[in-house]
Amino acid sequence: MPSLPGTLDSMRKLLPIALILAAGCQAAPPAVPRTSETRTDTSIAWTPCGPRECGTLDVPLDHARPQGERITLALTRLPARDPGRRLGSLVFNPGGPGATGLDFPRALTAAHDTLGERHDLIGYDPRGVGESNPVRCLTKEDLATAFTADPTLLNCAYWPKSADPHSGRLSGAGAPPILVVGNTGDPDGVYEYAADVAGQLSSARLLTWDGDRHGAYGGKNACVDAAVDAYLLKGALPEPGSLCR
Repeated sequence: MPSLPGTLDSMRKLLPIALILAAGCQAAPPAVPRTSETRTDTSIAWTPCGPRECGTLDVPLDHARPQGERITLALTRLPARDPGRRLGSLVFNPGGPGATGLDFPRALTAAHDTLGERHDLIGYDPRGVGESNPVRCLTKEDLATAFTADPTLLNCAYWPKSADPHSGRLSGAGAPPILVVGNTGDPDGVYEYAADVAGQLSSARLLTWDGDRHGAYGGKNACVDAAVDAYLLKGALPEPGSLCR
């Protein structure tokens, strides 16, 4: 099976992932000021833009301060072609960091056309990337001035926010079936981590691919693609101990 376009090849998982801007950069204006009223409306006004639909979503600049400044994310959508049998939406994380995700739905549909029949396919540009609110990076002069004032500014050992790792086990009690795909030879992802997560989540099932590429789904292996498609379209999990070669 042919591989997908290069941008989609960088996608790791079809899961929402928090994206963190690199140190030394900060969100640039225009950010939308918050009012004293708490916002609860997160609806998106989709408008036609070529073969797809486009929209924007306002999110907090700092999620620790949800009533502070807001920035805008750019999104695209390919609506389900069979709305009467629509299952929901699939949101694609572009990975990276620094990669755009607006074209992911179109690229994925080109190789996995059945997903677009019953799912809305949504892509987005992460904060600071592409058509979403940009970042303003420090100039060399700004960086030199800041570093002179505080030599520990870029030293991670003195970073003011200490790590807060999760020390307990995962459970996911009450969650619907979860498919975890692990690649034994992924140069940038540890298979044992996938196996450990699947073992801790009460409703998870591990699918192992004995491969040597980064990622697993998206034209890399027909067996993996078939299993993931069955999960996304029918909610069906592979048999325990399933192995793709």
